[in-house]
Amino acid sequence: MSYINALRLIATIMIVMIHTCSVGESNIPADGEYAYGFLKDIGVFAVPVFAMISGCLFLDPQRNLTWEVLINKYCRRIALALLVFALPMCMAESFITNTGICSGLYDFLRGHSWAHMWYLYMLICLYMLTPLLRSFTANSSKKSIECTLVVLFTISILFPSLKTYGIQLESWMILGTPFIFYYILGYYLAHVETLRLKTWHCIVMCILYTLIIAAMETKGLAFSQSILLYHDITTVLGAISVFLLFKRMKPNWGIASNLRCYCFPIYLVHTVFTNAFYKFLGLFPSSIALPWIAIPFFTISIFLLSLALSYVLRKIRPLREYVI
Repeated sequence: MSYINALRLIATIMIVMIHTCSVGESNIPADGEYAYGFLKDIGVFAVPVFAMISGCLFLDPQRNLTWEVLINKYCRRIALALLVFALPMCMAESFITNTGICSGLYDFLRGHSWAHMWYLYMLICLYMLTPLLRSFTANSSKKSIECTLVVLFTISILFPSLKTYGIQLESWMILGTPFIFYYILGYYLAHVETLRLKTWHCIVMCILYTLIIAAMETKGLAFSQSILLYHDITTVLGAISVFLLFKRMKPNWGIASNLRCYCFPIYLVHTVFTNAFYKFLGLFPSSIALPWIAIPFFTISIFLLSLALSYVLRKIRPLREYVI
């Protein structure tokens, strides 16, 4: 499935763009609010797509994934990544804010590192659930999987979305996280679905996703103040549209294959550069050019800097073999 490599690369770039846009309201010029909001929200689909890629790969019945392999290889890898990267980030933050080492350790233990590190804590939980979910997907019919996705969508996507839009529903707390839904959805879309959707249908869906975000970022329109979250229906539309588009197109990009092993370390280290630019150098996209030009420029620059650092880090054998 070569399209998975291309999808992973695009999702990584989108994650970098999301954090490139996270500069704080005080650093966004009045005439740049729309650009920052639109470019940040347009990339929100990338986080669910990462979970869907994991579900596509880890729930694949052709792979032999035992508890021992999951714990000794995959969970250990994520745990070591947290120790090597998240813990120093917590310590650095406690030093900057002058809150002390104990505060940094406490933040690390409760999963309160730099913003993007929450995903690693969540990923360990998904890995631990994988044997149970593999047993379900391997022994369930297509209809059973579809019914399960409908239930998970209703509980962890629809109800929270309605609450975000002002309709108070509390029953969704039965299963609050949307990532089990995305995990199984990735398996379903990669291995089970037989939808009569052609490439051009997926392109239309992606355009619709873009137009919805453009409308939501327009002040004065209904729901324009709503924040796109991972349990938002619009985010689900974007994630499904992009995933199916890549599956239908089957892109086989050489650069995506070559950078496959660098996407995870890029994810880990890219906020080092956003923090360096924004917190230490006081250099923001809006300070060099119009946001529509500066944000893509910053995104690509931070991506390339992160790639260079990842290349260096992967030269360190223990990191390459056990962490990244």
